[in-house]
Parts: sequence; C-alpha cells; structure tokens
Amino acid sequence: MLIQLIDAGKRYHNDWIFKNLNLTIKEGDKIGISGPNGSGKSTLLKIISGQTSLTKGRRTYQNENSISLEEENIYDKISFAAPYIELIEEFNLLEMINFYHKFRPLVKGLKEYDLVELSTISHTNKLIKTYSSGMKQRVKLLLALCFEAEVILLDEPSTNLDKEGVEWTNNLIYSYLLGRTLIIASNDVKDFDNINSELDIRDYK
Repeated sequence: MLIQLIDAGKRYHNDWIFKNLNLTIKEGDKIGISGPNGSGKSTLLKIISGQTSLTKGRRTYQNENSISLEEENIYDKISFAAPYIELIEEFNLLEMINFYHKFRPLVKGLKEYDLVELSTISHTNKLIKTYSSGMKQRVKLLLALCFEAEVILLDEPSTNLDKEGVEWTNNLIYSYLLGRTLIIASNDVKDFDNINSELDIRDYK
C-alpha cells in the first residue's frame, strides 16, 4: 500500500503540531519518526493510520495496482501498537491471540501456540490484568507483528521494556516483518535498529 501526506498539517487550538509535511510511504519502507516527548510523533502516526483527521492538506492511500482506497477500507491493512492501546485484560494470552485471530489472519506459517512461545511470557494461563507493564507491551507488539498487515505502526515500542525486551522486539521485527512497511515513532535511538530513513517532526513546526 502507498500512503501519501500532501502539504499536511495538524493543529490543536492555536498550536500547530506540524505543518507543510510531504511524505510518501512506499511498500516495504522502514521509517523512523523522531522527536522529544510531546512533539507530535503519536499524532503523526494516528494521521498516517487514518485514526485522526488533518487540519490542512491531503492524505491518500493506494493499493498495489495504484487504485485509490477509501479510508474506511484501510484499517484491516494496518497494525498499530502503542503503550496507550488497551488489551482485553480478562483474557489470558492464548485467549487474547484467539480473539485477535477472529479479525486478522496470522502471518503465514504461524499458529496460535507459536505466538505463546514467541512471547517468552511464563505463566501464560494467568489473566492479562495480572501482567506487568513490560509483559503487556510484549503482547501488543506480538499482535502487531505476527498477524497479517501491510503497514505496521509502532509508537514508542521500547516503553516498559528492559534491555532483554528491546532485543526481543528487534528480533521479532527481523523475523516477522517480511518486507512489510514499518513506521516507528520514538525518542529512543535504540528503537531505530530496523529503520532505513528518519523523519524529525521538529523540522515541520
């Protein structure tokens, strides 16, 4: 899927989060969005995903045949993981995976129990509400990367993760990205091990 932002800008009240931003995201791109906390990285990810509207400019989506896609038809093509996204905490891990599987197919070759093993979480029969913040973050990343989606958006992926968790995330990306588009928003350079171009949102203030 091709995503374009054309002369894009987003304003809250009288403050511009960003403006005059032109961005073309091609299939297989690996882009990092950098900037300090509160600079608008998460807002830009939500704009790219179609969750949030622009104040000015245009946003377009095209499939592999250069046919324009309506915004209501793109959501099954995009995965989004962020610390502020909620899980269903009354599920255990396998129940969460099975529930998610009702809406998206797994990456080819993977089964539900493979994801349980990939999580490296012990006591997976426990409810997610008993998990630590780091364990919950692993579940969110697992769901984003191991189910089918053309575009994967990760907002501050190393949040609540220790060094081992960051290495686990990078290994998961390396193993299961499979040529798909990856966009990571972060203020931590260690999150950018798997990207090949970087956009600093402060350049569009």
